[in-house]
Amino acid sequence: MRRRRKPMKAITMLQIGMAGVLLICLVLLMVWYTDGLTSFKPNAGTYQYVAGLKIDYKDNAVYRSKDGKVEVSDKETSGETAGAPILYEGERKITLSNNMLLMVPKQGTALKKVNCFTTITERDGLSTLTLDKKKAQVFGGFLYDGEDTYIFLEKTTLAIGAKTVELDPLSYATVNYQQHVEYHNSADNKHELIALANTDVTAKAESGYVIDLGKDTIEMGQGEAILYSAVETVANIDMEK
Repeated sequence: MRRRRKPMKAITMLQIGMAGVLLICLVLLMVWYTDGLTSFKPNAGTYQYVAGLKIDYKDNAVYRSKDGKVEVSDKETSGETAGAPILYEGERKITLSNNMLLMVPKQGTALKKVNCFTTITERDGLSTLTLDKKKAQVFGGFLYDGEDTYIFLEKTTLAIGAKTVELDPLSYATVNYQQHVEYHNSADNKHELIALANTDVTAKAESGYVIDLGKDTIEMGQGEAILYSAVETVANIDMEK
């Protein structure tokens, strides 16, 4: 007795249905994977300074990168981070809210890109960079966003005209040329916004190089050079699990 074949139409509909289910699963997987790469959940109280004003976020805050900008929201507050580094309540660490260049002048190593949402801790001059469970370590140097923000990974003396400030590693400074300088000192969490009027702002690192934060130049004892600023053209720093 011959078996009856299923109608071709039924087989076609079954195939279409299975393809639809697979497509939905693929879309959901892509959304999940993309969100994992472009969002960051500190699971801790965080804060930022924007134009000298402190903005606090609760431990349920989510930072999301979209179209080159980072948005942050918790149950009470939301807004754009304006590229300001992410700081932690009661903890000495810092998270990037944009891609930045890593420079370690005393080692003469090549420039590397450190990606947005990388978290940095420091101990005895050794900085540990962590992103998505991968890590890299560097001694000294600084991070530069290619525009106006610097994060110092070693002890640095900030000079604003005649005023000097001793900064610990993981401190940062943002300079709007001839308008204002904003700095945060990780040693005591002091934050200041200072107006500038024909005032030079420099940072002298413990290892000897000097950065002019207004002109974005560096002096290493062999003459002054303009800092490289094309962040997206540089290879990522090597990180391992």
